[in-house]
Amino acid sequence: MVAHSKERVVEVERFGELRLPLGGKYGYIGVRGKQGPDKDKYQGYTKDKKHTTKLFNEPQEAAVALATLKQNISLGLCDTDGKKPRAKRNSMAARGELPLCPAPPPSYPALY
Repeated sequence: MVAHSKERVVEVERFGELRLPLGGKYGYIGVRGKQGPDKDKYQGYTKDKKHTTKLFNEPQEAAVALATLKQNISLGLCDTDGKKPRAKRNSMAARGELPLCPAPPPSYPALY
């Protein structure tokens, strides 16, 4: 009987000393597209999505930045806390201070 291993073989592109894992929708694992205001940029992200790179024009640039980011995290050169939590909204609704009854609509004079 032959035991099947669940080990996944990942192809890698070399960029200097960096390893860029190939795969995914945009050609590299950990790179997402359709980012930025015009939805034409690429961004690298870590597996836990706590760290991201800046936006790039090409997916390879984002993959290189991601590999550099991962290397810096493993060497302890980056903060490992990840993203800061989003700020809470400072509105009456967020604080639960909504009025019991909404304000009545303004009255308009009758035009007869």
